[in-house]
Amino acid sequence: MSQRKKKELRSRMKLMLAAMGAAVRSARSVAIHSWLTEQDFYNEARSVLAYMSFGTEVQTEALCERILKDKKTLVLPRMKPARHSLALHEVTDLNVDLLMNKYGIREPRPTLPSRRVSDTQLILVPGLAFDEFGNRLGRGLGCYDRLLADATPDNTTVGLAFEAQIVGGMDIPEDENDIPVDVIVTESRTIDRRDVFDLLKRREARLRACKIIN
Repeated sequence: MSQRKKKELRSRMKLMLAAMGAAVRSARSVAIHSWLTEQDFYNEARSVLAYMSFGTEVQTEALCERILKDKKTLVLPRMKPARHSLALHEVTDLNVDLLMNKYGIREPRPTLPSRRVSDTQLILVPGLAFDEFGNRLGRGLGCYDRLLADATPDNTTVGLAFEAQIVGGMDIPEDENDIPVDVIVTESRTIDRRDVFDLLKRREARLRACKIIN
């Protein structure tokens, strides 16, 4: 049931993203970059693990250029299809350091310096859908769940998404290997799952207090 629901949601999101015009996608991506780069977790990060966008995703090339311009270390993933995992490399020049893989995604040359998740403070991840609790629906390979499993409390994990990709709290089925992100940044807001959980705890506390009084 869980996998069928995920498959249906993936199909729905892919259709929605494909219907978004190029100009709209570009403008909303720029707005997402602005929201992200205003956050303390971005400004305080010395090293950022980002990604090169593909197809209908939030566009990230200009964001990667901004990271380099801000004198931060830029780390990008390289796919290892046989293992459904990601190798990480430091990149200093997007025009020189990247190759096109068989999926049409630009990724680092394998000869570039290797890096670990623990070498970064900020981790940016793509997704087809997110909810306000930080749950993420990827493309089904599990590459980013494996990567996020190596994150520590010193890492802030951030999903980049268009507002239309934010779904209801019960719409993304959770499996034991799914790893939520800490924050989601859209073109109109920043959603911190920790704030959402704090709000729910306060509401529960008020409800318990009301029951005791009554």
